[in-house]
Amino acid sequence: MVLYDRNYMLEPTPEEIQQYEEVRMRENPQNGREHGRINLYSQYPEAVRHHRSLFPNNHMDLIDTKNNLNFEAINQEFYDLLNTPSVHEQLILNHIKDNRAFYIPMAILNAGGFMIGNHESYLFPEFSLGQSYRADYLLVGKNSGGYEFVFVEFENPNKNIVLQDGTLGMTFRKGIDQVKKWSRWLEGHYSALQEFWQMNTLKPLPNEFISYKSAAMHFVVVAGRRDDFKTETYDLRKEYRREQHITLLHYDNLYEAACKVAQYYTF
Repeated sequence: MVLYDRNYMLEPTPEEIQQYEEVRMRENPQNGREHGRINLYSQYPEAVRHHRSLFPNNHMDLIDTKNNLNFEAINQEFYDLLNTPSVHEQLILNHIKDNRAFYIPMAILNAGGFMIGNHESYLFPEFSLGQSYRADYLLVGKNSGGYEFVFVEFENPNKNIVLQDGTLGMTFRKGIDQVKKWSRWLEGHYSALQEFWQMNTLKPLPNEFISYKSAAMHFVVVAGRRDDFKTETYDLRKEYRREQHITLLHYDNLYEAACKVAQYYTF
């Protein structure tokens, strides 16, 4: 699935390059010296920001998102969809795709407490793990410690979420079983992803994309609504996060995080 109509792997136009160079001159008013440099990244042409990133066609730039989308309308439609009795995960995925509302899955970084997107953020929808598995989304974020990876599974918002005692129902158990399989695949076949990474970048791959590091791998299962969660459910959520790097979210977590995206400068 492509995120953008334009192929940002291609060079920006001469006009865009000229605009970029003009902004760079304003960034360095003292004859180009770094001392006293002003950060005007938000004024770089959109194509330049993407092209300069590690994965140009998967780069999630909040500047572009704010300029191109009506957050309030899309979020309201998302909330209304969640409250539709017949809603299921494929309808939610379709809503995100049809509206190009990819900031919604990116909001998982905030909803799940992942402090990894403040330097760079990338989104890979329908991310394949070999021939057997496919994550609904892969989120890649960079912070001062390097790149980390969040593999996301959307499940049903309404059916078999938790049992009466708050333990996990079939929907969450199914999602957890799925992401555990992804984790085992990554541990044994991580190097198989290098061809994909290399096809989608113009730069040398950082080490995090070459060598498997379990501490950099995170998994998220989204299912149910806030009203489904009980005290025992929240206790189990803490255990899965602490012991298995699996974060359990409900769709109200995701909706609320999506509503806050407009307040931020980065994902």
